[in-house]
Amino acid sequence: MINGNIHSWVERHCVYGLYLFVKEVLESNEQWALFIKNNLILDIVPQPNPWGYDNKTNVNVNGQNLNRTYLTNIQAENQCLISLVEALLPRGLVAIIDLHNTNDSTPGYTIGKTSQKYWNYLCVLTSQIGALTHDFYKDLYGADRESFYHMWCYDNENISGLLNDYAETKGLLCYTNEVGT
Repeated sequence: MINGNIHSWVERHCVYGLYLFVKEVLESNEQWALFIKNNLILDIVPQPNPWGYDNKTNVNVNGQNLNRTYLTNIQAENQCLISLVEALLPRGLVAIIDLHNTNDSTPGYTIGKTSQKYWNYLCVLTSQIGALTHDFYKDLYGADRESFYHMWCYDNENISGLLNDYAETKGLLCYTNEVGT
């Protein structure tokens, strides 16, 4: 499952990368795209916080940061994603890609605490989404592509209620991809 943009307007750039990724998978006959088409089912949630997007904020109508309310103070938007995960589990759901983007000038992608289990295919998928987003912005702004491949890690042990935390309760891998703005 790919969660497109829980922080809505503030992190809208990751939705562009997701769109470009899906477009490229569907149109490409390269080996990586054929592998995805022949072996994976991608369930995509492009915009789980439409109110936040329409109102240009990263919170929901209740003023809640939805990426902190998966375990307690669960909001309607969280419950929709939780219900989708519950429905997908019997179909073989094994991983969630949680797309975000940095809201500072440091481009890169974040590896959350659950990402150390194994990442061969999941990392390739998220890296492709990030690369497509960066190419899009390179074309727009003329930035040096190499500057987009800065990789950094963070420790989210002190933040609770993340999608990563919920995924762990279900035995799922969850990779948080922070696409640079």
